[in-house]
Amino acid sequence: MRFWQERHKAHPDYELVESWIQQKEKQMMEEIQTHKIRRKREEINLLVDKSARESGLRDRNLIEMVRAETLKFYGISQAED
Repeated sequence: MRFWQERHKAHPDYELVESWIQQKEKQMMEEIQTHKIRRKREEINLLVDKSARESGLRDRNLIEMVRAETLKFYGISQAED
């Protein structure tokens, strides 16, 4: 699209195309950020579960507290986005 823009600056729909491109770029960046957060949340969940198994910890409330605090430390909400 940027190629089209460079060649058609006088086109009547130029501003519309520019707006559309900006929207799509913003949407792509948000999707990338969401994907990164989901991947980090998954890594944390796996690590907490593995640590609980290896330590023999059976108290689900304690495990969930560790999970919540770890997610909080990384600035990630517990709820899935």
